[in-house]
Amino acid sequence: MSAMGFSLDFNITLFPHDVTLWLRKHEPPTPDTYDWTATLPVPEDQLVTVPWMNGSSLVSSAYQWLLLEDEIAITDHDVDIYNRTDYLIGLRFGSEVDRASGETVQFTLYAFETSCVYFQENETHLWQSDGCRVGPMSNITHIHCRCDHLTKFAGFVPPNPLNIREAFSANILENPTGLILVLAVFTSYVMGVIWARKADRRDIAKAGVGLLPGHKLNPRKDCQYLITVYTGFRGNAGTTAEITLVLYGIQHESGPFTLRDDHRILFEQGSVDSFLVSTEEPLGVLTHMRVWHNNAGYSPSWYLGQIVVTNRGTNATDYFLSNRWLAVDEDDGKIERLIPTAGEEEITLFRNLFLEKSSRDMNDGHLWFSVAGRPARSPFTRVQRLSCCLTLLYSTMLTNIMFFGRGDDFDPPEPIRFAGLDINPPISLPQLMIGIQSAAIILPVNLLIVFLFRNSGTQTKSKKLNSEPGRRVLKLLHHGTKKKETFITSNDPDTPSMWYSRDRPGDNTRDQKLRVLQHSMDHDIEESSKTHDEYKDNAAHGQKSSLPWWSVFIGWLLVWSASFVAAFFTVLYTLSFGKAKAEAWACTFVTSFITDLFLVQPVKLVLVAIIFALFTKKPVEDENPAPTPTSDDEEYIIYSEFPAEERSTSPPGEDVLAEARARSAEKRKRRAAVLEVLVFGLFVTVIMLTAYQERSPLAFYMTQNVKEQLVGGGFSKPTQQGV
Repeated sequence: MSAMGFSLDFNITLFPHDVTLWLRKHEPPTPDTYDWTATLPVPEDQLVTVPWMNGSSLVSSAYQWLLLEDEIAITDHDVDIYNRTDYLIGLRFGSEVDRASGETVQFTLYAFETSCVYFQENETHLWQSDGCRVGPMSNITHIHCRCDHLTKFAGFVPPNPLNIREAFSANILENPTGLILVLAVFTSYVMGVIWARKADRRDIAKAGVGLLPGHKLNPRKDCQYLITVYTGFRGNAGTTAEITLVLYGIQHESGPFTLRDDHRILFEQGSVDSFLVSTEEPLGVLTHMRVWHNNAGYSPSWYLGQIVVTNRGTNATDYFLSNRWLAVDEDDGKIERLIPTAGEEEITLFRNLFLEKSSRDMNDGHLWFSVAGRPARSPFTRVQRLSCCLTLLYSTMLTNIMFFGRGDDFDPPEPIRFAGLDINPPISLPQLMIGIQSAAIILPVNLLIVFLFRNSGTQTKSKKLNSEPGRRVLKLLHHGTKKKETFITSNDPDTPSMWYSRDRPGDNTRDQKLRVLQHSMDHDIEESSKTHDEYKDNAAHGQKSSLPWWSVFIGWLLVWSASFVAAFFTVLYTLSFGKAKAEAWACTFVTSFITDLFLVQPVKLVLVAIIFALFTKKPVEDENPAPTPTSDDEEYIIYSEFPAEERSTSPPGEDVLAEARARSAEKRKRRAAVLEVLVFGLFVTVIMLTAYQERSPLAFYMTQNVKEQLVGGGFSKPTQQGV
């Protein structure tokens, strides 16, 4: 149960006069028929005084009427007959003589409901009100509790009231701010989904492990190396050049491997590209590698994060940390690096941990930023991430407008004295409570949606298998095209378990090269007679999902239901606010959202990465889930390999690089000149707007008139007598 209070605010010159109030349930009250009545002001001897800080005191309002919980108890009759309890109030100012004066009284009547509860720390763990009563100091901004025991109390900041009937009757054409904002967000989401869907389809080709064109794979596993190249997340970190590397071991060194693929784009910003290569003999323990590029293409500059090399025979993994540019116009201007194998101490250095943690959180952990930087191997697609952003944004809009302006209704926090200094807290307790309540509304449903999308499995579809001697072939037909995909699995223990072939028209070679399709190549099929059900079980075993495949539909249901409810009530709140207040809220929300997204969130990510690098001396583990199966409108593009082309086995000469540096310097000069002109033009525009925007167009005519009066003889000459 809650206490009910009424507070009266007025502005009249003939007061103080008595104010009589009547309250009745379900029916309008009259001076003769009522359930409760009170006369204000409260006598001074009945006012409550509470000592306050700095020798001051708080006094209850004389024009406030408080009905305690036990006085307004709801009966069974109210529940059975009315199914709710309506309270109607009437009031009368002064006596008959006072009303005969004809003076108009303008007043505001506040009605509020409040209660005092505490958390019972026993086996029940519930909020209770035993021994606590609402005090007479309670009003629309504060709660006064009078209890006979010491405990933990809680007070909740109520949201802005919403009159749904009044909001529905409002003219939306006169106040379209909320609707325009909601539709603008949804339109941006639709356009983003189109882009995100195309990007998700492009990521399918990036998820596999490729075999180099023209490279003949050695069947010995101890001669096979899985090379994973991590391109950094710096601006323009991707490259259009061809990357070549050489591995050096204590026994042998490999030949140059040119990492290329003519059917997909490699080494983009933040990309992870894997290749399977082999050598004639085992290299032994790797000591270092030499990597370079041919400085070709329109953007050859490349920022290399790291390269990870895994020997398939020994499962030994070596890390080659770079975090440097290979570019003629960046860093030291070199396009060739000699990178030693990183030890545990180097991997756990602050710089390496910070760069790895910050890039991982920025491109996979952060919901907003990961829409653009999502790892290609992640099962959490860009469309799903963008949909989660839509729900989060609408939920934030709703909670923001629910408590818009409520923090200003409370007194500012008292300064804290420390070492003789007064420190003003940046946030008051009610504002902190508003933040906690908003988080309690936003976080549960959004965290649940992200959890469902990240951990839902994939639906396995039954497909017919064509058995052939020594291998099984699984064919998938793409709907709408004549292209065909062929999966080949081998029972040879020295070859990868799953590949896909490429059939290029016009290729006469019979030596068909194989390319790795799935990361599950380590799970080799030892018997070609295994059933199709066993194959599906093995494929499902590689998926680290804890939820069934239909969980994703629950996530989509929550996305659309939560987004609709939040957007709907946001529009209702703007209609109930009025045009001026709705526009003020929209401007405040958009400004705070942009500031938080582009200023606060990056700083938070950097701080988290710094703390992680300082206190957690542990490398960031690379999550590498198996690629998800293709949808009905997706396919893996298939071509046949062609004979290897002649490739350069050394980086470009110094004369070629010198010429490239000169061209790059000229480009930078031209770019700097254009940027300087644009900045100067922007500066002049700001100056002109600042100087002339607020000037009245009548200023010229006023100046001309004053000039004519002074110079043109508009004033008569003063005379001696006038002086």
